[in-house]
Parts: sequence; C-alpha cells; structure tokens
Amino acid sequence: MKEEIFGPILPVIEYDDFDQVMAKVKAQEKPLAIYYLGNTRTHFDRLLNETSSGAVTWNEVMFQAGETATGFGGVGNSGMGRIAGYDAFK
Repeated sequence: MKEEIFGPILPVIEYDDFDQVMAKVKAQEKPLAIYYLGNTRTHFDRLLNETSSGAVTWNEVMFQAGETATGFGGVGNSGMGRIAGYDAFK
C-alpha cells in the first residue's frame, strides 16, 4: 500500500467509522482511483466532494479503466493525466 499497484490485486480496507476513512485518504498522496464499495450515498458524495483522485467509482472496480471514450488517468503523484479518449488526444 506504499506504492501504486499494477496487476490483478485490489486492496480492500474495511472500516467502522467513515471519518477515519476520509482522514486516511486525505493524509496520503492522491490515489489513481477510489473504489467505494458500500450503500451510503452520503459517504460516496463526501468522497467526490472532499478528495481528489484520478477516478471514483461506486460499487464498481473496472468500468473507468475499460471505458475508452472518456479520459482516464491520475492526478498529482498518481499518474500523468488523461490517457484515453479525446482528452488524451488534446
């Protein structure tokens, strides 16, 4: 969890307090993607509004990487920006 993972590995972190999740995400470098696996719209909205990452998905782990019509890429230390679709061409 200290370096980006490329391959068929998906770390899953369970939590009891969502505020602890938010603090952990905000304390680290910006992730390439955040995969929220849960049923609480408020939590998902907080991830969207209070964090920055290359992508955020809700109960999905592959769609954003496989969708070729939209840009995909990281921000900050996690990626180089858009690598697919029209945004990559620009």
